[in-house]
Amino acid sequence: MARGTIITRTLDNGDRRYDTVIRINGKQRWKTFLKKKEAEDYLDRHSTDVRDGTYREIKKATFGAYIRLWREINLNDEMLKPATLNGYSSIIEHHLLPEFETYQMQAISADEINLFRTRLLKGNGTRALSQKSVRNVLTLLNKIFSDGKKAHYVKFNPMMDVDKPKAEKKKKGRALKPEDINDVLERCSGRLRPIFLTAVLTGMRRAEIFGLAWENVDWDNNVIKVRQSLFWKHGRYQSKAEGEPSYVFVTPKSEESVRDIDLSPALRKELLEFYMKGSKKGLVFCTSNGKPLEPNNIVKRDFRKALKSVEEKRTKENLQAIGHVRWHDLRHTFGSMKIEQGENIYYVMRQMGHSSIQVTIDTYAHLLKDRNPEAAAKTDETLFGGAK
Repeated sequence: MARGTIITRTLDNGDRRYDTVIRINGKQRWKTFLKKKEAEDYLDRHSTDVRDGTYREIKKATFGAYIRLWREINLNDEMLKPATLNGYSSIIEHHLLPEFETYQMQAISADEINLFRTRLLKGNGTRALSQKSVRNVLTLLNKIFSDGKKAHYVKFNPMMDVDKPKAEKKKKGRALKPEDINDVLERCSGRLRPIFLTAVLTGMRRAEIFGLAWENVDWDNNVIKVRQSLFWKHGRYQSKAEGEPSYVFVTPKSEESVRDIDLSPALRKELLEFYMKGSKKGLVFCTSNGKPLEPNNIVKRDFRKALKSVEEKRTKENLQAIGHVRWHDLRHTFGSMKIEQGENIYYVMRQMGHSSIQVTIDTYAHLLKDRNPEAAAKTDETLFGGAK
């Protein structure tokens, strides 16, 4: 019975049924069809797998049932960083389960997913998602189906026939001008001053700044070593045992984010003064008892207060307003300054901890020169000893 057998049955009303039987690991597997051609096609599709011993029966489960198992295996602190875990859980709860929970895994087709994608983009009675957000939802769904195929809950991954929305071009961040930086700095008092300068003069991400420890400030070599980030467990999907702190230190965003940043003379002087006043151990920026600062509080209370003060001053002096400034714009300011002063693009990438040189180019392409007559003249100098 290498290919399998078809058995024809005639019902009392005269209708025929076609039963296929294949032997797998010594056991018979039966399946009934209304048409003989369907039965033959079924055997043809499975005959090779049966002979090779690779045939696997597809397990029956609803999407909701499989997701419970999938989450237990994949969504935990050991497998994912806290922010990723929180993001995946949110996508599952707010988008995937409401749409597919009662579906059988095998019944979810590419057409169903394409309709789901369209509803996410249009809103369908709720807030429409951006193309980037929809791509994130579909990327996770692809992972779920890919794992489901390996575990024999589906024979094919329907995501193979689903087109994701095109990636949106990243909006160019805003870079502050030197006069903007100095105006804000004048209004940064207390701990905000060294925090603000660290952001502008290192390009570190917010979580990296607030996770910076004194042991990672290398005074001898004038280097700041980025080795950890601070993550606050405010998400509803974060597990936190009783008595456990609401924060955790994690490795930086990516492998490339683990880096050494050159410490400028001005920032070295500022941090050294701050160092001499403090405990000289633990976190650089922390509460009086050494606990991590809540970045949101610093940004919303101290940073925005400084920005508001700058706006009031400029209004009185009839100067142009500084406008809306995000904390992340300080990181973009650092990158822009390095590009504009002519630093090598690879150096900028390494200092900022970008995942690839392409990310740096895409972010700062508008600042890179299209023409450079001086470079052409230098080539002549090298070859001919100058223009003739």
